[in-house]
Amino acid sequence: MTVTDQPAPTTSIENITPELAAELLQVNRKNRSLRRNLVDIYAADMTKGAWQFTGEAIKLADDGSLLDGQHRLEAIVQSGVMVPMLVVRGLPRATQDVMDTGSKRTPADALRLRDEQNSVPLASVARMIITEGGKLRVRPSTSDVIRVVETDPNLRWVISNGLAVCPGLTRLMTRTVLGYAYWRLHQVDSFACAEFFSRLDTLTNLPQGSPILALHRRLSAHERIGDGANARREALSYIFMAWNAWRKNETRSIVKLAYSNGQLSVPEPI
Repeated sequence: MTVTDQPAPTTSIENITPELAAELLQVNRKNRSLRRNLVDIYAADMTKGAWQFTGEAIKLADDGSLLDGQHRLEAIVQSGVMVPMLVVRGLPRATQDVMDTGSKRTPADALRLRDEQNSVPLASVARMIITEGGKLRVRPSTSDVIRVVETDPNLRWVISNGLAVCPGLTRLMTRTVLGYAYWRLHQVDSFACAEFFSRLDTLTNLPQGSPILALHRRLSAHERIGDGANARREALSYIFMAWNAWRKNETRSIVKLAYSNGQLSVPEPI
């Protein structure tokens, strides 16, 4: 039978209840391994009412088996929320071989489509904000990132204007670490924050024993610290310890990592 001889698939928009989702998952006979963290992200969006109808379909084969959509269906079951979905039925089983082979849109892509400037650093710093500097082991969804960018009054300014006072610091740390640290300290004291990072960049008007000098030496000893989750936490720990010492007019020849109960401790900026 040729392609034109095959019965045409049918499409419909259906309200997928948790009960119907569970039924469809019963015919999930052959699929990718389930990524539980992705189910958690989808379920959280559904629970918060942030899930959007995109036209992405639940796909069923001509033998009734589930070809695509297991993560969304699992999320509906987990959230207990009814979600309208496009459902395509009657696809040849072989079409599963070429599903989900395109490039997935990232949160930065979504921000760029909204005409956001600096979409990549905006997205990466927004993720750091949501995870509280990497303390929380969660994977933010695209809607979470967009919500932070749209509702935080300082984030766009920090990325587009605040970091302009310290252009050389990206040689010492990643833009994500720098952006998050600046955003965090800007909330504490915006004028002191600008001075702190400007002096860290230029090393001007710093006496011996300045915590800012000690921080610069520590960061310079690494090769662009901040690549990877643990390295980002270490960089933030160094920065916030130096900031706190500087704010208290203390002297420091070195800044060291602090630990509590065997866990890296990132101090609260004062």
